[in-house]
Amino acid sequence: MNDRNNMIRIGNRAGIVLFVVLGGIFILSIMIMSYNHLVRGKFNESRELLKHLRAMKCAQSISRYIISKMKADLIDPSSETSSPGQILRAAFRQNSASAIKSEILGNWMSQIGFNDLRSILASNQPYEVTVQTNVDVSDVKTLDDGNGFYLDFEKSGKITVAVEVKVDQALEKWEETRPFRVVMPFPLPITKFNLYLRDASGGNETKFNTVTIATPDTGKVISNSPRPLILVNGEPNSSSTPEDIWKNRGWIYLGGGPNLLNRAAGQLEFGQNFHSYFPSADKPITLIFNFGPWPVGSRQVSFSVARWGFSETIYTGPHSQLWQKVLQRDFNKYPVTTKSRWASSCLHLFGANSQNSSASMISHTRVVGDIKDRFLEICYLADAASKAPVGAVISMNSTAYDNARSSASNIPGMSSLFVENKLIYMPNGPSALGVQDMSPLEPLFLSIPWLTTDGSLCYYTIMSKIDDCSYDEIYDMIAQYTSTNQKIDIPPTRAAPLSSEKDFQLEIEGIDTRNIEIDKIAAGDDPTLGMARRICYEIKPGQGEDAFKLIKEHFCYNQTHRFNLGNAVLRIVTGGAGLILGDSLGRHTGGNIIVDGPVTVGTFEPPTSSLFDPPLMITAEKGAITVKNSGPNSTLAYLVALDKNGGEVKFANPNAPVNLVGGIAAHTMDPANVAGGGNLTYNLSLDPTNSNFIKKYVGVVIGPAGGDI
Repeated sequence: MNDRNNMIRIGNRAGIVLFVVLGGIFILSIMIMSYNHLVRGKFNESRELLKHLRAMKCAQSISRYIISKMKADLIDPSSETSSPGQILRAAFRQNSASAIKSEILGNWMSQIGFNDLRSILASNQPYEVTVQTNVDVSDVKTLDDGNGFYLDFEKSGKITVAVEVKVDQALEKWEETRPFRVVMPFPLPITKFNLYLRDASGGNETKFNTVTIATPDTGKVISNSPRPLILVNGEPNSSSTPEDIWKNRGWIYLGGGPNLLNRAAGQLEFGQNFHSYFPSADKPITLIFNFGPWPVGSRQVSFSVARWGFSETIYTGPHSQLWQKVLQRDFNKYPVTTKSRWASSCLHLFGANSQNSSASMISHTRVVGDIKDRFLEICYLADAASKAPVGAVISMNSTAYDNARSSASNIPGMSSLFVENKLIYMPNGPSALGVQDMSPLEPLFLSIPWLTTDGSLCYYTIMSKIDDCSYDEIYDMIAQYTSTNQKIDIPPTRAAPLSSEKDFQLEIEGIDTRNIEIDKIAAGDDPTLGMARRICYEIKPGQGEDAFKLIKEHFCYNQTHRFNLGNAVLRIVTGGAGLILGDSLGRHTGGNIIVDGPVTVGTFEPPTSSLFDPPLMITAEKGAITVKNSGPNSTLAYLVALDKNGGEVKFANPNAPVNLVGGIAAHTMDPANVAGGGNLTYNLSLDPTNSNFIKKYVGVVIGPAGGDI
């Protein structure tokens, strides 16, 4: 019995064990199956996650590539209209957000190799990869706040680059929004100046250049006295119409008062050459150049060159017919019934450079406001005794002159018409001299050529003597108009033409404009002439940091001293300490560097292409700009010193010649710092209102994601 019970107990125990074993196997099988299912699910899930991650990384990389390519193209120095940089700048110049977007997508995206990038990303992939890109522009706001001078395309805004990448069925989208700013890096009201003096009528603070003479008796220049700074900024074929005068005229300051002198010749009919300087008298002054006298009947006649300034009117007096003929264009535009607009700004300078291979490069006047004041220079026939004008010499080119001489000498009966009708305009006829005709003068003109090279008398010399002045002659003429107190006033009696010649006996109703103030730079919150709203980057050196080193690291090409601003505006905040720029400076791309203190500008390397391009401006809000003028090359930056009390452009070596491409001094340019003379060459192409200039040199800056500019 016990054995049987033991057997039953053993059998039950074995069944339990078997059940447990089988149950364990079953559970283990379920666990294994569940594990396999879980692993397979996790694998599939991981694979999908990897697809999404790959799509996200691709979208992010493409977005960053597009933005990086934008930045690189925007600092590309190429000025070719078909280059990606110029195409992108053209897009940002559009005024509306939709137009900017359209041009970026339609014109620029096809230029950046995006399709090649997409092909690389999609190659060697076991899954289908598709890429969609889009650019959106928003929050476009003009920079013009109503208080400055801005172009309509200058703006701020935001650009969003959106990229969608689909890997198999995994779709990811990456969006990145960045601020942008579109600016003209140069102040609009003043870039056409050669040198701006804020208060040109304010007295001695308007120093620019002086000429010291020995005594009023001799009018001779003292040996080793300061040489004039000559402005080279125009050629004889430059336009001299009133509308174009302001575009390409320059000036030079003489003496310690508010007086400025200009030479602005023009090749127009009747030999007229426009000169502008601050009028010191209300009647013309005859220059020292006289030709003759020659007998005509019982009279002696001569040819003289005269200048005078139009202040209010040119329409009265006994010789109004003469001047109406000479100035026909002005009479047509401003009829006698209309008040003429001759009001002096006193922003007029003197300039020539006969040492240049271009011979007589002619300077012009930069006017401010509605100003058309000019000194007219004209050669006229006069009675040698009374000095009264009886006719104006007519300007002819060599072909016309030779043809006129040929006609006069070969055609019977034409002789008496040669001088009167061809060479001289005489509204009252020869009877003004008490003779029937001017035939006594015909042999003189028939015997002289239009131009000579040996210094002998020629028609061109009579017609326009001033055009033939050498550098030294011009220098002496400055002394002639300068008294011992360095004022440009009526010349000393014995150092200039007689008072009867100065009087010119013309009833020109002028006004004394010596106390008229020119337009001033208005005081305001923006000391940078409207540039504050254009600032794109700001550098604030820390304790012990060198500002120029920071510029070199971040805004120079390949760690050299070549500025690479990409036409942007960079402001250096030094707490008034100023900035010292190193030597061997250069330009990869231009722009404007604004410093809150004085600036020392080092020497420059030779220009890589043009003297003016790319345009670079260095601006000092406070203090002076000092130029190291010891090097052989031009200072290739347009220098702007804006401090009303200390804004001077000066030179490290005052006795060495200077060679600048332009500048502005709001306060002074002390003659003691320009004793060596030199050249200030005006960049005619630096014109922010010119469409060709805008196309090449507009600045576009893209800021950091989530930030602002």
